[in-house]
Amino acid sequence: LTWHTTPLPSDPVVLSTKSFSAMSRQRALVSLASRLSRASVHGVISPSALYLRAVQPTAVAGVLSARNHIATARGFTASSLRSDVSEKELASVVTSECESEKASYENPEELKDGPPKPFKLVENDSNCEMVLTREFESEKISVTFVANDEEQHEMSEDAEVPEDEEEEFKQTMFFTVDITKPSGTSLSFDCVTDGTDIEIRGVNLLGEGADDTASYLGPDYEFLDEKMHEKLEQYLEARGVDLQLAVYMMDLSQDKEQREYMGWLGNLQKFLKE
Repeated sequence: LTWHTTPLPSDPVVLSTKSFSAMSRQRALVSLASRLSRASVHGVISPSALYLRAVQPTAVAGVLSARNHIATARGFTASSLRSDVSEKELASVVTSECESEKASYENPEELKDGPPKPFKLVENDSNCEMVLTREFESEKISVTFVANDEEQHEMSEDAEVPEDEEEEFKQTMFFTVDITKPSGTSLSFDCVTDGTDIEIRGVNLLGEGADDTASYLGPDYEFLDEKMHEKLEQYLEARGVDLQLAVYMMDLSQDKEQREYMGWLGNLQKFLKE
Protein backbone atom coordinates (compact mmCIF):
# COMPACT_ATOMS: atom_id res chain seq x y z
CA LEU A 1 0.00 0.00 0.00
CA THR A 2 1.62 3.29 -1.16
CA TRP A 3 0.48 6.65 0.05
CA HIS A 4 1.29 10.09 -1.39
CA THR A 5 3.62 11.83 1.07
CA THR A 6 3.27 15.41 -0.19
CA PRO A 7 1.37 17.60 2.32
CA LEU A 8 -1.86 19.03 1.05
CA PRO A 9 -1.69 22.81 1.57
CA SER A 10 -5.41 23.32 2.10
CA ASP A 11 -5.69 20.62 4.78
CA PRO A 12 -3.91 20.46 8.18
CA VAL A 13 -3.66 16.65 7.93
CA VAL A 14 -0.22 15.42 6.83
CA LEU A 15 0.33 11.72 6.13
CA SER A 16 3.75 10.09 5.94
CA THR A 17 3.66 6.32 5.58
CA LYS A 18 7.37 6.01 6.18
CA SER A 19 6.94 6.88 9.85
CA PHE A 20 3.61 5.09 10.31
CA SER A 21 3.41 1.63 11.82
CA ALA A 22 0.71 -0.76 10.61
CA MET A 23 -1.42 0.18 13.62
CA SER A 24 -0.86 3.89 12.97
CA ARG A 25 -1.89 3.51 9.34
CA GLN A 26 -5.02 1.68 10.43
CA ARG A 27 -5.87 4.45 12.92
CA ALA A 28 -5.26 7.08 10.24
CA LEU A 29 -7.55 5.25 7.85
CA VAL A 30 -10.27 4.99 10.48
CA SER A 31 -9.88 8.66 11.37
CA LEU A 32 -10.11 9.85 7.79
CA ALA A 33 -12.88 7.44 6.98
CA SER A 34 -14.79 8.79 9.95
CA ARG A 35 -14.25 12.33 8.74
CA LEU A 36 -15.31 11.33 5.25
CA SER A 37 -18.48 9.81 6.63
CA ARG A 38 -19.30 12.92 8.71
CA ALA A 39 -18.37 15.30 5.90
CA SER A 40 -20.65 13.45 3.50
CA VAL A 41 -23.54 14.11 5.81
CA HIS A 42 -22.89 17.84 5.91
CA GLY A 43 -21.99 18.09 2.21
CA VAL A 44 -18.39 19.21 2.93
CA ILE A 45 -15.38 17.04 2.19
CA SER A 46 -11.82 18.10 3.03
CA PRO A 47 -9.05 17.88 0.40
CA SER A 48 -7.31 15.02 2.18
CA ALA A 49 -10.60 13.13 2.37
CA LEU A 50 -11.17 13.68 -1.35
CA TYR A 51 -7.63 12.52 -2.04
CA LEU A 52 -8.03 9.40 0.08
CA ARG A 53 -11.36 8.57 -1.52
CA ALA A 54 -9.83 8.95 -4.98
CA VAL A 55 -6.54 7.15 -4.36
CA GLN A 56 -7.59 4.49 -1.85
CA PRO A 57 -11.30 3.77 -2.39
CA THR A 58 -10.87 0.11 -1.47
CA ALA A 59 -9.19 0.94 1.83
CA VAL A 60 -11.89 3.46 2.74
CA ALA A 61 -14.66 1.05 1.83
CA GLY A 62 -13.04 -1.65 3.96
CA VAL A 63 -12.71 0.63 6.97
CA LEU A 64 -16.26 1.92 6.68
CA SER A 65 -17.52 -1.64 6.34
CA ALA A 66 -15.59 -2.67 9.45
CA ARG A 67 -16.91 0.34 11.39
CA ASN A 68 -20.49 -0.53 10.43
CA HIS A 69 -19.95 -4.16 11.39
CA ILE A 70 -18.59 -3.20 14.83
CA ALA A 71 -21.44 -0.76 15.43
CA THR A 72 -23.94 -3.43 14.53
CA ALA A 73 -22.28 -5.97 16.83
CA ARG A 74 -22.23 -3.53 19.73
CA GLY A 75 -25.87 -2.60 19.24
CA PHE A 76 -27.38 -5.92 20.30
CA THR A 77 -30.23 -5.75 22.78
CA ALA A 78 -31.73 -8.08 25.38
CA SER A 79 -34.38 -9.02 22.83
CA SER A 80 -31.70 -10.82 20.82
CA LEU A 81 -31.24 -13.30 23.66
CA ARG A 82 -33.56 -16.28 23.74
CA SER A 83 -35.54 -16.01 26.96
CA ASP A 84 -36.53 -19.66 26.92
CA VAL A 85 -32.88 -20.73 26.88
CA SER A 86 -31.89 -18.39 29.73
CA GLU A 87 -34.83 -19.57 31.85
CA LYS A 88 -33.94 -23.23 31.28
CA GLU A 89 -30.34 -22.55 32.24
CA LEU A 90 -31.42 -20.78 35.42
CA ALA A 91 -33.83 -23.60 36.26
CA SER A 92 -31.03 -26.12 35.80
CA VAL A 93 -28.77 -24.24 38.22
CA VAL A 94 -31.56 -23.85 40.80
CA THR A 95 -32.46 -27.55 40.57
CA SER A 96 -28.84 -28.56 41.05
CA GLU A 97 -28.47 -26.27 44.07
CA CYS A 98 -31.73 -27.49 45.59
CA GLU A 99 -30.75 -31.16 45.23
CA SER A 100 -27.31 -30.49 46.66
CA GLU A 101 -28.68 -28.67 49.72
CA LYS A 102 -31.26 -31.37 50.42
CA ALA A 103 -28.68 -34.15 50.07
CA SER A 104 -26.28 -32.51 52.53
CA TYR A 105 -28.88 -31.39 55.08
CA GLU A 106 -29.19 -33.25 58.37
CA ASN A 107 -31.44 -32.40 61.28
CA PRO A 108 -29.02 -31.29 64.02
CA GLU A 109 -28.74 -33.80 66.84
CA GLU A 110 -28.91 -31.06 69.47
CA LEU A 111 -32.34 -29.96 68.20
CA LYS A 112 -34.06 -33.34 68.03
CA ASP A 113 -35.30 -33.20 71.63
CA GLY A 114 -36.80 -29.73 71.18
CA PRO A 115 -36.26 -26.69 73.40
CA PRO A 116 -35.29 -26.93 77.08
CA LYS A 117 -38.31 -27.88 79.14
CA PRO A 118 -40.87 -26.47 79.74
CA PHE A 119 -40.47 -24.08 76.79
CA LYS A 120 -42.52 -24.75 73.68
CA LEU A 121 -41.50 -23.66 70.19
CA VAL A 122 -43.86 -21.71 67.94
CA GLU A 123 -42.74 -21.30 64.33
CA ASN A 124 -44.23 -21.14 60.84
CA ASP A 125 -42.84 -21.95 57.40
CA SER A 126 -41.65 -18.94 55.38
CA ASN A 127 -41.52 -16.87 58.56
CA CYS A 128 -38.13 -16.29 60.16
CA GLU A 129 -39.55 -15.19 63.50
CA MET A 130 -39.66 -17.85 66.20
CA VAL A 131 -41.11 -17.74 69.71
CA LEU A 132 -40.40 -19.87 72.76
CA THR A 133 -43.21 -19.80 75.31
CA ARG A 134 -43.77 -21.07 78.83
CA GLU A 135 -45.61 -20.24 82.04
CA PHE A 136 -43.97 -19.46 85.33
CA GLU A 137 -46.41 -19.44 88.22
CA SER A 138 -48.98 -16.83 87.12
CA GLU A 139 -46.72 -15.28 84.48
CA LYS A 140 -46.66 -15.88 80.75
CA ILE A 141 -43.19 -15.77 79.24
CA SER A 142 -42.28 -15.48 75.58
CA VAL A 143 -38.80 -15.34 74.05
CA THR A 144 -38.78 -13.98 70.50
CA PHE A 145 -35.95 -14.07 67.95
CA VAL A 146 -35.44 -14.25 64.18
CA ALA A 147 -33.41 -16.71 62.13
CA ASN A 148 -31.86 -14.22 59.72
CA ASP A 149 -30.51 -11.69 62.21
CA GLU A 150 -27.52 -10.56 60.12
CA GLU A 151 -26.63 -7.57 62.27
CA GLN A 152 -23.61 -8.11 64.45
CA HIS A 153 -24.32 -7.11 68.05
CA GLU A 154 -21.07 -6.47 69.89
CA MET A 155 -20.69 -8.27 73.18
CA SER A 156 -18.91 -6.76 76.17
CA GLU A 157 -15.43 -8.06 76.84
CA ASP A 158 -14.59 -9.00 80.41
CA ALA A 159 -10.98 -9.80 79.55
CA GLU A 160 -8.55 -8.29 77.08
CA VAL A 161 -7.41 -10.39 74.15
CA PRO A 162 -3.58 -10.79 74.02
CA GLU A 163 -1.95 -8.89 71.16
CA ASP A 164 -0.36 -12.06 69.74
CA GLU A 165 -3.74 -13.85 69.56
CA GLU A 166 -6.41 -13.15 66.99
CA GLU A 167 -9.88 -12.48 68.34
CA GLU A 168 -12.22 -15.32 67.39
CA PHE A 169 -15.27 -14.27 65.38
CA LYS A 170 -18.53 -15.07 67.15
CA GLN A 171 -22.00 -14.97 65.69
CA THR A 172 -24.41 -13.00 67.83
CA MET A 173 -28.18 -12.85 68.02
CA PHE A 174 -30.69 -10.35 69.37
CA PHE A 175 -33.79 -11.55 71.22
CA THR A 176 -36.51 -10.20 73.47
CA VAL A 177 -38.06 -11.65 76.61
CA ASP A 178 -41.57 -10.58 77.58
CA ILE A 179 -42.85 -11.48 81.04
CA THR A 180 -46.56 -10.74 81.39
CA LYS A 181 -48.50 -10.59 84.65
CA PRO A 182 -52.25 -11.45 84.91
CA SER A 183 -53.02 -7.72 84.90
CA GLY A 184 -51.60 -7.47 81.40
CA THR A 185 -48.54 -5.47 82.41
CA SER A 186 -45.31 -6.78 80.89
CA LEU A 187 -41.63 -6.46 81.69
CA SER A 188 -39.73 -6.59 78.40
CA PHE A 189 -36.00 -7.35 78.12
CA ASP A 190 -33.84 -6.60 75.08
CA CYS A 191 -30.98 -9.10 75.05
CA VAL A 192 -28.00 -10.27 73.00
CA THR A 193 -26.23 -13.62 73.07
CA ASP A 194 -23.33 -15.34 71.33
CA GLY A 195 -24.13 -18.73 72.85
CA THR A 196 -21.59 -18.35 75.64
CA ASP A 197 -23.07 -15.37 77.43
CA ILE A 198 -26.29 -13.36 77.68
CA GLU A 199 -26.29 -9.59 77.95
CA ILE A 200 -29.28 -7.43 78.81
CA ARG A 201 -29.36 -4.25 76.74
CA GLY A 202 -32.62 -2.73 77.91
CA VAL A 203 -35.56 -3.22 80.27
CA ASN A 204 -38.97 -1.70 79.55
CA LEU A 205 -42.13 -1.82 81.66
CA LEU A 206 -45.12 -2.09 79.34
CA GLY A 207 -48.64 -1.50 80.52
CA GLU A 208 -51.49 0.92 79.97
CA GLY A 209 -50.37 3.66 77.60
CA ALA A 210 -47.38 1.64 76.36
CA ASP A 211 -48.32 2.42 72.76
CA ASP A 212 -47.94 6.13 73.44
CA THR A 213 -44.58 7.25 72.07
CA ALA A 214 -44.35 9.83 74.86
CA SER A 215 -44.65 7.20 77.60
CA TYR A 216 -41.63 6.62 79.83
CA LEU A 217 -40.77 2.94 79.50
CA GLY A 218 -37.54 2.76 81.45
CA PRO A 219 -34.04 4.20 81.89
CA ASP A 220 -30.93 3.61 79.80
CA TYR A 221 -29.79 0.20 81.02
CA GLU A 222 -26.16 1.27 81.29
CA PHE A 223 -27.10 3.90 83.85
CA LEU A 224 -28.57 1.34 86.23
CA ASP A 225 -26.56 0.28 89.27
CA GLU A 226 -24.45 -2.89 88.91
CA LYS A 227 -26.44 -4.48 91.72
CA MET A 228 -29.59 -3.89 89.68
CA HIS A 229 -27.91 -5.54 86.66
CA GLU A 230 -27.06 -8.60 88.69
CA LYS A 231 -30.58 -9.00 90.10
CA LEU A 232 -32.23 -8.57 86.69
CA GLU A 233 -29.99 -11.30 85.25
CA GLN A 234 -30.94 -13.60 88.12
CA TYR A 235 -34.60 -12.73 87.53
CA LEU A 236 -34.32 -14.03 83.95
CA GLU A 237 -32.36 -17.13 84.95
CA ALA A 238 -35.05 -18.09 87.44
CA ARG A 239 -37.50 -18.15 84.52
CA GLY A 240 -35.32 -20.38 82.36
CA VAL A 241 -33.66 -17.70 80.24
CA ASP A 242 -30.13 -19.01 80.67
CA LEU A 243 -27.15 -20.23 78.65
CA GLN A 244 -28.81 -23.56 77.88
CA LEU A 245 -31.65 -21.71 76.21
CA ALA A 246 -29.22 -19.35 74.47
CA VAL A 247 -27.29 -22.24 72.91
CA TYR A 248 -30.53 -23.82 71.71
CA MET A 249 -31.67 -20.55 70.12
CA MET A 250 -28.35 -20.11 68.31
CA ASP A 251 -28.48 -23.65 66.91
CA LEU A 252 -32.15 -23.35 66.00
CA SER A 253 -31.57 -20.02 64.27
CA GLN A 254 -28.93 -21.48 61.95
CA ASP A 255 -31.03 -24.56 61.21
CA LYS A 256 -34.14 -22.48 60.54
CA GLU A 257 -32.29 -20.28 58.09
CA GLN A 258 -31.02 -23.35 56.24
CA ARG A 259 -34.51 -24.84 56.05
CA GLU A 260 -35.96 -21.56 54.81
CA TYR A 261 -33.25 -21.35 52.16
CA MET A 262 -34.12 -24.82 50.88
CA GLY A 263 -37.80 -23.86 50.86
CA TRP A 264 -36.98 -20.73 48.88
CA LEU A 265 -35.07 -22.78 46.32
CA GLY A 266 -38.04 -25.12 46.01
CA ASN A 267 -40.47 -22.25 45.43
CA LEU A 268 -38.13 -20.71 42.86
CA GLN A 269 -37.93 -24.08 41.14
CA LYS A 270 -41.73 -24.27 40.91
CA PHE A 271 -41.93 -20.71 39.57
CA LEU A 272 -39.49 -21.46 36.75
CA LYS A 273 -41.47 -24.54 35.74
CA GLU A 274 -44.73 -22.63 35.27
